[in-house]
Amino acid sequence: MKKIDINTSGNQSPGIVKGDFTINQTIINNYNLNLKKKWRKLDEVSFPAIKDDEDKRIKYLAQLVVHLHRAFKNDGYIEFSGFHQIRMHEFSNIKEHYKIDSDIAPTYWFISHQTKFIGELRKSGSYYWNREISLDKRKLYLEEIGEEIDYLFNTWAIDLQMGFSNKLIAWHFIYDPDARRIFIGSPPVHSTEIDNYPNNLETTTELLPFLSALNLSKFINFGDINGVFSNYPLLKLYCDILDNNGWNFENLRINANNQEEWDYINKSIDIKLISKMANT
Repeated sequence: MKKIDINTSGNQSPGIVKGDFTINQTIINNYNLNLKKKWRKLDEVSFPAIKDDEDKRIKYLAQLVVHLHRAFKNDGYIEFSGFHQIRMHEFSNIKEHYKIDSDIAPTYWFISHQTKFIGELRKSGSYYWNREISLDKRKLYLEEIGEEIDYLFNTWAIDLQMGFSNKLIAWHFIYDPDARRIFIGSPPVHSTEIDNYPNNLETTTELLPFLSALNLSKFINFGDINGVFSNYPLLKLYCDILDNNGWNFENLRINANNQEEWDYINKSIDIKLISKMANT
């Protein structure tokens, strides 16, 4: 995914971070700890929509519901966020089969740090599109999915309030097996202001709505960024935004052993930090 551009203004206009910044012991500790951790990228999965209409969206949302249940039914309550986007994708020889005008058609892309959920979605995608799986196996599997969808929608409280967009937007997920409730919709906080987030963007679940808010904002005024200096990953993210008018999706990563812990790759800030550590 390409770099996402942001306009900035105020005291921290682009380029100001390329100068100098204050290093405290918290930043040094965060840097040293991050070197010992195993990191991975966010995962993503796509569902070909072929035609983006209400029927396809309803079927897709039903798939999200049933795979949320499959992924976490033994884990208890869970709450997380993810990115969603409608993208145009080129397929091979679909015009005749689906009676459409082009081999380029919409797909639903979902991106998240909850790889267990992504894995369940990817497994079912194989049964929909992988013709190497026998027709009988695919039919049986899809019948089981259909029965599970009926069960959940008949016996659980299912609340679906999300929107669809060709821009990268954040969706929020709540799976509550004790209350037999599933919610998929807008994040409780969707803002470019750090102070609006209860955990000050310490978690991936808060970070993704923040990045979505940045992506959707035409104009950003960060104001004073001194508050981010106690969070080294956030500092690296902010420096990239302020220096380069945007953030790069490929630089975002999560702890492989704790998916709510995130980091942002910014080698220029690492180099400055290492240099300052060597001179102290």
